[in-house]
Amino acid sequence: MKVFDLKTRNLATLLSEINEEAKLKLPFILLTIFSCLIATLGLHLNNASVVIGAMIIAPLMQPLLAISIEGLTGDLENLKDAVITITVGIITSILISALLSLVINSPEPTAEIIARTKPNLLDLGVAIFAGATGAYVRSQEKLAQTIGGVAIAVALMPPLCVVGYEIAHHDINSTIGSALLFITNLNGILLASCITFFILGYHRFVQTWKWFVSTAFITALIVVPLSFSLVDLYKESKLKREVKQVLKKETKTFKRIEIVEVRVTKFLKPIEVTAVIRGDGQSITPYQVMLIENLLKDRTKENITFSIEVIPTLSIMSGEP
Repeated sequence: MKVFDLKTRNLATLLSEINEEAKLKLPFILLTIFSCLIATLGLHLNNASVVIGAMIIAPLMQPLLAISIEGLTGDLENLKDAVITITVGIITSILISALLSLVINSPEPTAEIIARTKPNLLDLGVAIFAGATGAYVRSQEKLAQTIGGVAIAVALMPPLCVVGYEIAHHDINSTIGSALLFITNLNGILLASCITFFILGYHRFVQTWKWFVSTAFITALIVVPLSFSLVDLYKESKLKREVKQVLKKETKTFKRIEIVEVRVTKFLKPIEVTAVIRGDGQSITPYQVMLIENLLKDRTKENITFSIEVIPTLSIMSGEP
C-alpha cells in the first residue's frame, strides 16, 4: 500500500530497467574507468569542476539502487548480480586511482583530497537525502534523466579515488577516513532508497523488515565515528574563531595585520595552532607570541602551542628613469 498518492512506474517495469542498468557490462566498466581517471586527475589538480564532471558520468549509483529495490522485492538473483557489479566498480576504481597516483607522485595532498579524509555526521545526512532523491527520481519516468544531479550530490567516485591515492602514499589514517566517507555514502544511499522505495509501494517480500534492520544496524555503527568527527570539527571551528578574535580584538599588534588563515593540527598533544598572516612580521616578537599562547590556553582550557607564519609582501613603486 502506498503512503502517498504518487504516480510512479509499474514495479515490473522499474525492476527491469534498474536490473538492466546494474548489470556488469562493458559500458559500466568503461564509465567507471573514465570517471575514475577524471576524478583522480581532478583531485591532483585541486580542481572541483573536474571532480564534479567525474561524478556525473560515474555509474556507481545504479547498482546501489538495484540492491535496494531487489532487497525489498526478494529478487535474489539480480541482487547478487548488482552486488558483483558494485564490488567490481569499487575495486577497479581503487586500483586505477592508486596506480595513477603512483605515476603522478604528487608531493602533497591537495585541498580536494584532504576534504575527503575527514567525514562527519553531516556527510551521512547528505547521503541519506541523496539516496531518497535517487530512489524517487528513478521511480518517475519524467525525472529519470536527473539522476546525474543526484550522483553529484552524493559523490561516490571521489572518495574511492582518495582511498587509492592514500594507499599509494601509505597514509593509513587518511585511507581509513576516505574509506569511511565512501561507506557512509554507500550505506546512506541504501538505507534511504530502501525506505523511499518501500513508501512508494515497491515491495513484495514478506521479510522486508530484515533488510531494513541490517541496513539500519550498519548505519548505527557508522554514526559513532562520524559523531566524534563532527564534534572535532565543531571544536576546531570554535578554536579558529577564538584565535581570530584574540588577535584582532585583544592585541594591538594584529589589529592592522591581515590574517590569511588559522590552521589547527588535530590528533596532537599539545594542539598545534598556527596563524598565517600577511605582512613584514618585523614588529612581532617571540614574547608577544607567548602572551597570545597563554591567553588561548586560558580561554580554551586546552593545551596549545601557538606559532605565526608570515607571508611577506613586497611593494614596488615605479621610479623615474
